[in-house]
Amino acid sequence: MISKALSPENMLLMTLRYFATGSMLIVAGDFSGIDKSTASRAVYKVSRAIAGLKNICETT
Repeated sequence: MISKALSPENMLLMTLRYFATGSMLIVAGDFSGIDKSTASRAVYKVSRAIAGLKNICETT
């Protein structure tokens, strides 16, 4: 199987689907046509990026 890098847009969309549905990573990965391990890494990266925005978006 030839691996293809996920675009940032697809990583975000898959992560949002994972958060919104509460499904397991294997389901999110299957829907996107990627392995569970790739889905896990993508969700981790996007989650860290979103968490990193906390201080920027925090209101005083």
